[in-house]
Amino acid sequence: MRVGVSGSGGTTVVLGHVALTRCTAHVDGVRGDGIRAGHDLTGALAAAICDAECERGGPLSPRVHELCRSAQTEAARRRSQRADLVAMTTMEEP
Repeated sequence: MRVGVSGSGGTTVVLGHVALTRCTAHVDGVRGDGIRAGHDLTGALAAAICDAECERGGPLSPRVHELCRSAQTEAARRRSQRADLVAMTTMEEP
């Protein structure tokens, strides 16, 4: 990620590099796009196929929506669990 430095005449700095894997798939002529963090061609392809299936309203689109809901629920559970752990962390003076 490259960010401009304020007041430096257009100078930029690199904050870090982000690896992403993108993929496009066509299912019965309908395009689907997928993107995953890191080097994950299998995951990006799966996401692209799921996207195309939903875009075309295919027979597996309800299952794709169910999978997305399940993933969102699990992500929320993990965030909550992490927040609980952080809330239990205290700092005491010796």
